[in-house]
Amino acid sequence: MVGGVGAVLSLQPPTQTMLDVADRIKIWALAAAVGGTIDPMRVIESNFLGGNLSPVIKQILFLLFAFLGAHMGSELIKWVCSSKE
Repeated sequence: MVGGVGAVLSLQPPTQTMLDVADRIKIWALAAAVGGTIDPMRVIESNFLGGNLSPVIKQILFLLFAFLGAHMGSELIKWVCSSKE
């Protein structure tokens, strides 16, 4: 949404700018939600090989819900920008 405001200030079409930004930023939103490091993968690897599945399931659910949140945010921007012609 902030990208749309920036587009208006720079005399660009805000709808197309918001859609472009939403598509390009999805992977970075996922990385930020997970923590931006490889630590979740280390937790999965060390606990899975050790036989302790509870932390593994927890980390996989974190990854799944982080992806779903990033995707839902992107879809929300697409929904807001869609026109009802």
